[in-house]
Amino acid sequence: MCTCQDNSSTIGLLHYYDCSFYHDPALETFILDLDGHGTICASIAAASRVNLKCLEGIEVVTNTIICGANPLASIASYKVFGIKNNLEGELFMEVDSEELLDAIQRSVNDNVGVISISLSAKLTKETSTSYLEDRVNHGTFGAFRENIISCVSAGNDYLSSSLATWVITVGSCNYGGRFYTTIQLGNGRRLKNIVFLNQNNSGFITDYINAIWDPIHLYGDYWIMSGTSAATPVVAGMVSYIRSIHPKWEPGRIKSAIVTTGLVYDLTWDDCRRYLLGRERDKSKLRELRENLEGLVISGENLNLPSFSLVLGEKKTFHRVLTNLGSREEPTI
Repeated sequence: MCTCQDNSSTIGLLHYYDCSFYHDPALETFILDLDGHGTICASIAAASRVNLKCLEGIEVVTNTIICGANPLASIASYKVFGIKNNLEGELFMEVDSEELLDAIQRSVNDNVGVISISLSAKLTKETSTSYLEDRVNHGTFGAFRENIISCVSAGNDYLSSSLATWVITVGSCNYGGRFYTTIQLGNGRRLKNIVFLNQNNSGFITDYINAIWDPIHLYGDYWIMSGTSAATPVVAGMVSYIRSIHPKWEPGRIKSAIVTTGLVYDLTWDDCRRYLLGRERDKSKLRELRENLEGLVISGENLNLPSFSLVLGEKKTFHRVLTNLGSREEPTI
């Protein structure tokens, strides 16, 4: 999990897992990334400009300089993924839900501006009937109250439980990209600008490419990663950039501005609280958290969101409040 903070040169690292199974004292409390996932996500959000020299000389590449979505932002990283041993001695990745919640709450206390979470949990019976049963939803609900916006990955292979109104849930599509490189055949012949499009194409050249295909390390020391984990920090970087220009905007306004542009649908933390009051299990969770249980309940269809749900044949009136943030000097409602 990484967070972006504007106008700060401080970079913080905090980890929640030990790595004692490596049998190496130097790694038992190793704070850095051991598999690259977190580093890539942080780089996508706020990496400095770098020149990918491995792409130089390829005719179709016009710019080899890349950077994160907001290279001016700083990163505070909270390492919640850990590798554990099961009873059979096999290694597996694990995130402890309580430590994940603590990391989110810690980032709020650290006064970050944006939270980016590139992990997701499967929707279960419990989380399908209560948003706050999910630790990501629980933690980010508190972050929303402190005017901190959270971006959460939607998951790649299943429906995520982190679909709360107060977060930006980020999906992704196929990368659809073209990877250009130069290959040298066994007879010394060099083929320039070979396009890696599909591992399943037929023909001699593509058969050769398939034999050496390694999409992760396609360009030597540089990794290629796709999926919702990679998509989430793109949006987080975008959000941090918007916050630097409009520091007084609330999270609901920023989320709507990204989705709708121009006309925005403001949504407050209290709107979300009153919505949760209408959900029995979430109201019980609010009671456990000693939150205010007073106020009129807002139904899901009346939340001020740019979405509507209507069964064909029904007649229904939806009420929304839109704010124009276009060319006028003052917003108009």
